[in-house]
Amino acid sequence: MKIKGVLDFSLGNFLCLRGFARMGDLYSLSEPDPSFQRDLLKLHEKEMLAFLREGEFLFFPEVILSTTLSPDVDNTEEVAKLFENVKTGQHFANLKFPDYRLSCSVNKTKSGQDSRAIDIFQTATLELNLKSARKFSRIDGNHRLSATPKDKKFETYNTPFCLLLFRNTTEAASFSRALFHNINYKSVPLTMEQNLKLILDDAALFPDAKLKEHESFGWPYYMPGSCTLHWTSMSSET
Repeated sequence: MKIKGVLDFSLGNFLCLRGFARMGDLYSLSEPDPSFQRDLLKLHEKEMLAFLREGEFLFFPEVILSTTLSPDVDNTEEVAKLFENVKTGQHFANLKFPDYRLSCSVNKTKSGQDSRAIDIFQTATLELNLKSARKFSRIDGNHRLSATPKDKKFETYNTPFCLLLFRNTTEAASFSRALFHNINYKSVPLTMEQNLKLILDDAALFPDAKLKEHESFGWPYYMPGSCTLHWTSMSSET
């Protein structure tokens, strides 16, 4: 199986392959890491299935996966060559690792802002041996991918992914946990009032009928006009 995407260092730090793949393929190629992934919540699972089936507002960020380039030996020649090639924007073909091989083509253009500078766009193909390759680890998106077997049509959904390429097992163990922590706990969530105002403050975009019946919302979002005014006034006072 082949996975294709853009290969580069995200924010100059982690080496990533970012692209799109079928949801069914991402599900079969990956598994949750039991050392830090939560057990699936049954209520959340039902909500996720309804969300995936409804479709009108179906969108979510990248599924974040990871793999280890050299699971048995640290700092191999192949790993060093890969990192150097990506940093310098060099083509390479069939760079072999224990579970797959990697090829990359590079497109270089002059920067629109500075004629002396070069913009580099690197596209890569990761080819896996499905009989022997270890599965990718799921850092974020486990609930989404775990819903795949519940409905055949989910398998065909074109799904954005980010595959982190860790150099060795030590790096994979520490970085994957840190990234999971940052994704789940570092963000500052909106308050309930702020979230509700996005939907309830525009009756033209979200009429009562949609609030009551749509899978993305439901009865908890519906309030008659007088209650909506009361809720708005109460929110402004807090």
